[in-house]
Amino acid sequence: MLVATTAAVCYAGWVFISRYVENRRMQERQQRQRAAASQVLPPDFSGTRVKILQFYAVPAALKPGAKGRICYSVVNAKSVRLEPAVEDVWPSLNRCFEVQPRATTRYKLTAEGGGGELVSESFVLKVEP
Repeated sequence: MLVATTAAVCYAGWVFISRYVENRRMQERQQRQRAAASQVLPPDFSGTRVKILQFYAVPAALKPGAKGRICYSVVNAKSVRLEPAVEDVWPSLNRCFEVQPRATTRYKLTAEGGGGELVSESFVLKVEP
């Protein structure tokens, strides 16, 4: 009887301690996650200034009839325009779409901020045999 009681007390103590330790680990993990989430955004994302973070094509050169992708990333924009207009575009932190130009083409992305400020970037997507 003494052995069974001792075993039961030891088991209950082990369960209590292991749950306590796991709860402490979970609380520490949550605190780290909250601290990481509350960190200040990098300068590219903070403020109200409109900015084009990325605007590029993959691949940078195509064979005739081949398809490629154009990708862009903008912050603090209320609208976005693409010239030539081959696809509908909108403000996004990460968006890509497929293109199939027939000839070498200069693409221009213009982002407009809430105060009317405009920012543009462009690149040339080559189509070569």
